[in-house]
Amino acid sequence: MWLDDPDSGKLVGRPIPDLAKTPFPTEIARYGAITPVMMGAKPGTPAFRHWVAAEALRRSADFWGDRISDGQWCKYPKLSVEIANGQAIDCYYTRGSVNIGLDANFPGGSIYAGESAEVVAHEVGHGVLDGLNPDVWDAGYVETAAFHEAWGDITAILSALQVPEVRAIVAASPSLYLKTSSSLSRFGEQVSKVLRAANPTHVEFNCVRDAARRFDYRDPTQLPAAASVDKLSTECHSFARVFTGAFLEILADMVGTQTDERGLIQTSANLGSMLVDAVRKAPVTTHYFAEVALALVSASSRYGGSYPDILSRVFVSRKILTNDQINRGETGFKSQALVPMPVVGFPPISAGRVSLPGKVFRLKRRVWIRAQPSCEESTRAAVIFARHLVARGDVRPFAIEAAFSSPRGFTHEIKIVGEELELVRVRTDCGLRGS
Repeated sequence: MWLDDPDSGKLVGRPIPDLAKTPFPTEIARYGAITPVMMGAKPGTPAFRHWVAAEALRRSADFWGDRISDGQWCKYPKLSVEIANGQAIDCYYTRGSVNIGLDANFPGGSIYAGESAEVVAHEVGHGVLDGLNPDVWDAGYVETAAFHEAWGDITAILSALQVPEVRAIVAASPSLYLKTSSSLSRFGEQVSKVLRAANPTHVEFNCVRDAARRFDYRDPTQLPAAASVDKLSTECHSFARVFTGAFLEILADMVGTQTDERGLIQTSANLGSMLVDAVRKAPVTTHYFAEVALALVSASSRYGGSYPDILSRVFVSRKILTNDQINRGETGFKSQALVPMPVVGFPPISAGRVSLPGKVFRLKRRVWIRAQPSCEESTRAAVIFARHLVARGDVRPFAIEAAFSSPRGFTHEIKIVGEELELVRVRTDCGLRGS
């Protein structure tokens, strides 16, 4: 497999993955088990893509599985992965499956997203988070949608550190790799070439996103629906960079002087466990970044040392939390969290809904959306979230029958539920735009 991204040009060996391993079993559609022959396959061949994708699937799933012993995918026993299914860099997660696409017409030859382990790991991250807390998937807020993308990028970083060759490189120059733009902080170097050709202002000059590019928290209700890569918008990948950047700084400071490989593996394990604890405990509200951040500070106290101080300092400096919130141990927002409703045989779903004017969706009838009920702030945030989805073309037009009938890739659709209309999320859109 490639060391991190195909653009690295460096190949490394990895153990044969067991895709059926639990927790978080996976499968690659239309392919059988990994064989020793595939391990020697050349880049650019179907066997090589199968091998790289399988290894990245298992490695990223194992990282979270070691922290979530009872982990499961949302509603489905296995995560089914389609490799090179499409004629664009169209990578997305939808409950039960992941698509890793390609661009077969790019000048100079095909670029296969499935050859990038970090792209595969990102999509696995969506599935893990969805199984861990399904309410985050459906919530109608900028911050919950953005956190899903941040978790995907965090998964790519943490799973990369499980590769011995990557750890050795980072350990040799920790300041270079953890505190500045590096192959570890950059996501999607090769696939960014396709996106840049389509819209050069929406991706970095050398990757899709770079966790080392700093963005402090801003109220998403004051942001535009879309912006160039150097600015924040409410688009989920764009706003996700606020939390991903904070994560990278926290990782760097937690590593501190423990820059040998053992220190890196232990620090990544500790931070991963804290993230799992935080997502389990943080209420799903319109201020989800702050809720997760505060839960992380609380979870870090179990490890003692400098962890709580590091997390507090980073989150305050990036305006995700205030010192007062940390001292009080609560965010202080007057918003009501989504109320989980257990469904027999499935993970909990949210019972919280609000009704939005149909004109938001260019309809005459009102549309329900998953959000905190009886909360003016929540309703305002949900209206902006919905309006910006429509403005970007992320909501499937009501007249179109098939959710995936357009190469654009809708993330949401309006469904008829009984006699009501409801906005539901059907997939992520991780390929067609950079931000």
